[in-house]
Amino acid sequence: QLDFVGINYYFTRYITNFRQNNPDKPLNDMGWYMEPSGIEPAIKNIWRKYKKPIVISENGLADAKDIHRKWWLEENMHAISSALSDGADVIGYLHWSLLDNFEWAYGWWPKFGLISVDRGNMQRTVRESAKYYSELIHKSML
Repeated sequence: QLDFVGINYYFTRYITNFRQNNPDKPLNDMGWYMEPSGIEPAIKNIWRKYKKPIVISENGLADAKDIHRKWWLEENMHAISSALSDGADVIGYLHWSLLDNFEWAYGWWPKFGLISVDRGNMQRTVRESAKYYSELIHKSML
């Protein structure tokens, strides 16, 4: 028996006639089509099927220049909030990843972290999107 269901959500993929049919943009650094609102139907479908609490166990994007991450976070939070309003029981959200990490299939080049890591000297730098995420969290707690 499940205690909760975890959802990992990084991109949306549209399939037509057995072929990928995504719009050309926006794309993250991995070339994945970004549609953060797509998490909402995923949550709703999982909720309808399992009726178990949901944890967003990984959610994020590769964005070395930190151009899209604020938008991604805000749109995901809106989509999750909407799913909650419709009755889904989302009990947690984990952004992927706190730090830039080693991606087993791609190495060090994709930058997924809220905090950048300079691999030369291991210095960490908090990205602007991390500060924005902190503000989103603070506002939601008021």
